Amino acid sequence: MTNERGDVALTFNGEIYNYLVLKSELIQLGYHFLTGTDTEVIIHGYKEWGIDGLVGRLRGMFAFALHDRGRYSRKEEFLFLVRDRLG
Repeated sequence: MTNERGDVALTFNGEIYNYLVLKSELIQLGYHFLTGTDTEVIIHGYKEWGIDGLVGRLRGMFAFALHDRGRYSRKEEFLFLVRDRLG
């Protein structure tokens, strides 16, 4: 899945248990969702909170790769590989 601009791409497996709470918070911050999935919450959450802020909020069992082509990360390109705390 990608964001609406196509500069953040995500490959995700797992389940985010608290995604509805995070989605509600992101909607209040002005984000719009095209799906009802937890995957989209990860993309918008990254844009709002950065990778550390996002991962600290996630509750669940998951692994994902997030590729940021540079617009949200000081014009540098990043690839984040993330898994839940129990891995």
